[in-house]
Amino acid sequence: MSEINIAVTGRNGSGKSSLIACIYEALREKLPGYFSLPEAEDFDALDKVYKDLEAKATSDKSSFSVAFNKSEKENWEYEFAMKDGVHFFFQENPEDFDGTNIFIAAVDAPLLMNGFEAESGISEAKEMFINALESSDDDALLIISPLKSEVYTRQDNHALTSKIISFLGDLAEGYRGRAAIVVLPVNTMGGVGFADFLRENGKITGEIFRRDKNVNFKPSGAELVMKLAVSFLIHNGEISGETVKKIAGLTGGNYEVLCGNELLEPKPRKQAQPSKPQDKSILGTALKISAVIIIILAIAGAGYYAVKSLSENAQEIIDESNIQAEQARAQAEQTRAQAEQEISEAKEAERAAILERNKARNEARTLQEEKDRAMEMANTYKKQADELKAENERLQAEVNRLTKKLNDSIRIPNPFK
Repeated sequence: MSEINIAVTGRNGSGKSSLIACIYEALREKLPGYFSLPEAEDFDALDKVYKDLEAKATSDKSSFSVAFNKSEKENWEYEFAMKDGVHFFFQENPEDFDGTNIFIAAVDAPLLMNGFEAESGISEAKEMFINALESSDDDALLIISPLKSEVYTRQDNHALTSKIISFLGDLAEGYRGRAAIVVLPVNTMGGVGFADFLRENGKITGEIFRRDKNVNFKPSGAELVMKLAVSFLIHNGEISGETVKKIAGLTGGNYEVLCGNELLEPKPRKQAQPSKPQDKSILGTALKISAVIIIILAIAGAGYYAVKSLSENAQEIIDESNIQAEQARAQAEQTRAQAEQEISEAKEAERAAILERNKARNEARTLQEEKDRAMEMANTYKKQADELKAENERLQAEVNRLTKKLNDSIRIPNPFK
């Protein structure tokens, strides 16, 4: 039995368990009967994660929130048993990379694309991969998987991959030839799109997703994680069999290879062929060629020192150019980092301004409502006052009439007339 360790790294709440659940469901759908989870508790855990995702995405509510809660199962390990006897062990954030040369970095796409790079997990993924490469001379595969990527991949994923490439470009150049780095967005929310962040006391504590009633729950891209991993293992001659060929042949390709495309060819490396004894005709030809080379070297010897002098001057120019290029690269990196910081601060200021604006609008709306109520009460009181005044005038007129009548009725006749 072959045992393959795959390290799955990512920050709490990035969606690592959701990714593993989606990988297993996709493999069960596309390759039925070829995979199993030997441990019943592993199946129950992943089945629960997948069904929870499906329940939220297909509910009657137009939106729902997901908090950044810590994983209930610390340092989990899920075992995928393949029909051909290969067992894949997915390990969460392992401390020891011994025997591991495949790494999956779960990155929170909404955080990454909204200016919260430090919280997204992209920096940890880069640092982890460097440590793994430095601790071993073996080739390694890094799959950067931005999760919850629906809103960033509906049209195209250029903006998303470009953002990640800007972080990993130097890593790809530094380990080109022994590392394969792939950006593979995975839609773990099954079509539900990111809408906003949950905040508490100014701190982001979760994410809000909005569902479209016309979109069915169907995660996508997860099976390609296994396609890339298996292709890498086939190329290195670590596994073989009909099942792995089926996995390596899975259709699809919504991913971008930063470097190491040659390490993902689904075929083992060619072994060097043993040398064979040379016949006399080949030996004779070799002697003739050697003679010609000697003559050419003799002719070239006269110009050796002139060429050497020119080479030294050229090397000085090259060295100076390299220094200038390195300085320019460092300056560009510093400028880029400063620009990203300024953009992040501007976005945060914009968010704060929006909050203040909304708060001011709410306060203005409340004051207007209170003013309207006061005006309504004032109009009511005025109407009542007018009615009381009219009634008072009517009563006064009645009093005057009655008084006059009384005076007339009690008038005493003058006896002297």
